[in-house]
Amino acid sequence: MSINLYYLLFNLLLVGIIAIKLRKHKVTNKQKLIALGIYLLLTIISFAYMNGVMNSIFKLKYLNVKLYLLLLIGTNCIILYILNHPVKMIYKITSYIYFMMIMIMLGATLSIVLGNKFSNFYLMEIQNAIHFIDLSFITAMLYGMLIATIYITNYIIKEKIITKDKIKNIYNEIIDKVKSLTKKKTIYKPNILTPSELLDYNYDNGLYINGEDCSIIFEDSNKENIVKNYYILNNDIHATLMNGYTLEENKLFKSICMKLQVSNLGNIDIYNTNILNKINVEEYNLLKKLFGLN
Repeated sequence: MSINLYYLLFNLLLVGIIAIKLRKHKVTNKQKLIALGIYLLLTIISFAYMNGVMNSIFKLKYLNVKLYLLLLIGTNCIILYILNHPVKMIYKITSYIYFMMIMIMLGATLSIVLGNKFSNFYLMEIQNAIHFIDLSFITAMLYGMLIATIYITNYIIKEKIITKDKIKNIYNEIIDKVKSLTKKKTIYKPNILTPSELLDYNYDNGLYINGEDCSIIFEDSNKENIVKNYYILNNDIHATLMNGYTLEENKLFKSICMKLQVSNLGNIDIYNTNILNKINVEEYNLLKKLFGLN
């Protein structure tokens, strides 16, 4: 079955009003749960039937004269209450507009019915009377939803559940989010050095790519490797360089040379346990990898 979203929203608003009424009367939590439970149970039991009725109404194919008469009686009761009780202006205005719309549709419905009974007064087919009746039901539901929304909103503002400052903050956050999404994004393009600029580069203060100091590439005696390694790191900072090792591994090799005070790693005796006192486990494992012992 296709769920009528208007009817579903109408029920949710009624739940909100019931919850507010129970809170105003300061009933216990147990009583609140029982009252809401009973309402929800009745709603669930009748939902399939009422949802089908509402779908027919919104398709302008529903006709129930008794229910329509109850709608007219209810409409007049609302107006009588408004006339005899002090009510906020917004409720008065919406109720008067609702009453006038229902009365206009009632007049149109009666004229169509009379026109089909007496040929001299014929206006249009009787089917259009059903349309006006269904439109009356739809108008009544929309009126009920509007009144419920106003009531709940007023309660929230009055009880300061949502203050003006909170609304302002939410509004500002939404605006900032929209601006950030719509703002044209600037694509950062690093300043890539040409081969000649790279070879003439003064790397005393370091050569940084993606925040990493890559000046170690200048320690390669082969200028062609320096250029190639530079472009490799610009493309992927974690990529393997020309010597078969990553930037991080090359930095570890340099650290080992400094700790062991050697210029050529090939001269290291990997089986000499004394070197373990000078380098850490990560550096030792890298040396084993260099000598093919892994």
